[in-house]
Amino acid sequence: MLLLVVLTAFVGGMWGLERTAIPLIAREDFGTASVTVSLSFIAGFGLTKTFANLFAGGLMDRVGRRGVLVVGWTFGLPVPFMIIWAPQWEWIVAANLLLGINQGLCWTATILMMMDMMGSGLRGFSTGLNEFAGYSGVAATTLVAGFIASTFAARPHPFFLGIVLAFLGLALSFFLIRETRNYPLEEAAESYRELRPPHLLAHICSLSARSDSVRL
Repeated sequence: MLLLVVLTAFVGGMWGLERTAIPLIAREDFGTASVTVSLSFIAGFGLTKTFANLFAGGLMDRVGRRGVLVVGWTFGLPVPFMIIWAPQWEWIVAANLLLGINQGLCWTATILMMMDMMGSGLRGFSTGLNEFAGYSGVAATTLVAGFIASTFAARPHPFFLGIVLAFLGLALSFFLIRETRNYPLEEAAESYRELRPPHLLAHICSLSARSDSVRL
C-alpha cells in the first residue's frame, strides 16, 4: 500500500513539475505568451487524459492493473527528455500529450489498486488517501520546480527531477508492485458465500438428480 501511495505522489509530481516550468519555457525560450496557445496546451492535456481514463478500465481487464501502471509510466518516461531537448514548441505540445496519457493511466491504476487492497469497507478512505498523495506530489514538485527555475533556468534543471520521478515510477511499477485484481474477485466470492441461502446448492443438485432419474 505504501508503494502505491508513493507512486501516486510521483504521478502528481510529474504534473506539478510541468505546470510550473512550461509557462516559463513558453515565454522565455519560444516567445509564446498567447492566451490561445496556453489554453490549447491545457486542452490537449485534458483531452488525452480524458481518453486515457476512458480506456483504462477495459485495458485493466485485459492486462491487469499493474500492466496499465507500467504502460502509463512508459508513456511518461520520454516527457522530461522531450521538454529538455525541444527545438520547437510542437515538441512541448507532444510531450504534454504523452503526459496526459501517463496521468490518465497511472492515476486511474493506483486508485483502483488501493481500492482493491482496502476492500469495500475502506474504499472511501482509499480514494481520499490517493487524492491526498497525488495532490501532495503536485504541491511539492510545484514548489521545488519553482525554486530550481528561479535559481537556475526553466530548463533543463527542473526536469532532472522529472527524469528521476519517471524512472523510479517505472522501476517500482515493474519490479515491486504486484497485481491486485484478484482482491475484488475474492471479495465477491466471499460475499456470495455469505449471502447464499443455506443448502441452496445442495437443493439444486438434488432437483437436478431427481430430474435425471425421471427421464431415465
